[in-house]
Amino acid sequence: MSSPEEQYRIWAETCTHLPIFYQPWWLDAVCPDQWGVALAKDEGGKIIGVLPFYRTKKWFLPGIDMPPLTPYLGPCYDFPGGLKRRRVMPWSTLRWNNCWHSFRGMSFFGKGGTRS
Repeated sequence: MSSPEEQYRIWAETCTHLPIFYQPWWLDAVCPDQWGVALAKDEGGKIIGVLPFYRTKKWFLPGIDMPPLTPYLGPCYDFPGGLKRRRVMPWSTLRWNNCWHSFRGMSFFGKGGTRS
């Protein structure tokens, strides 16, 4: 089985609504070999949500922060067609519950912004 990053690269090639800051080539440029991605999948294994992140360390503790030169980065969903507005939140919450293992071992989640 391929890594989440490899799966993300393949998915990003076919995704038409992915912002520039989510593109694998952008993440490679601003934080080479220091980024990862959490993938949310449906029952059939199709990627339906992504959360790219920048792996960093502060005081020798591993964590996640905003990549340099990147104003925003967060979850990006590939909502199924015909999903009613009142069903969006339960649908997205259910899908993310199975991918939090990607953050195992992280001590902090940074907010980005100025680095010190």
